[in-house]
Amino acid sequence: MVTTIRLATEHDAPAMARMLDAEDIAEICTCPLGEHYLLVAEDPDGRLTALAVIRLESRRAELRRLVMMSSDEDDLLSDRMIEAAQALSVACGCERFEHTCPFRCN
Repeated sequence: MVTTIRLATEHDAPAMARMLDAEDIAEICTCPLGEHYLLVAEDPDGRLTALAVIRLESRRAELRRLVMMSSDEDDLLSDRMIEAAQALSVACGCERFEHTCPFRCN
């Protein structure tokens, strides 16, 4: 199964809201500095299977959250999501990337 990783759009909001819990939202809200980007993974049927929250601040990027929907391919998809977050940070001019975020499967 081919999964597409892309920037989230406003049309993804309902599905993303179902993936995040109160702790995720609180963590994101406590860190208002810097730009935030949301990456999503979408399966061929259009369902979101993963969500990553990346914060860019100055020349540093931080993977704030990685939420995966349960599947047999979690390890491979989580690796791809981290690689996509790193690529986004490089494209935005960041020199440092940190990914010590909580990882959760729903």
